[in-house]
Amino acid sequence: MTVTQTADFMDAVDGDVLWQLTGSRSGPTLLVTGRIEELTPAVARLTMLPSLVYLRGVLVVAGVEAACEADDVLSLDGLSADDVYWGILTRAAELGMISKAHFPVGMRRGLADGGKPPEV
Repeated sequence: MTVTQTADFMDAVDGDVLWQLTGSRSGPTLLVTGRIEELTPAVARLTMLPSLVYLRGVLVVAGVEAACEADDVLSLDGLSADDVYWGILTRAAELGMISKAHFPVGMRRGLADGGKPPEV
């Protein structure tokens, strides 16, 4: 697994790649775009997840104007940091990049329905 922080969180602009995680196994590339101030807290939470060592593929988190070759692009512009965090995990699970088994049971049900995990 390779983690790359390509921009300083404090100095990042909307065209920057904020964070890139290359998994230890092959898989799709997911580009997540949004506003830096909303992405930064979500990336901080993602970096604390021990299960991301099992990621398949590449997860790229970048500003709204960033572009790269990707299998799927998820635009999370204008959402809260919490919605960005769960949006990234949900799409990664849908693409088979992470296992849904790592989500709490109630959240797995929400993911199976294609929706946001239920409010706690």
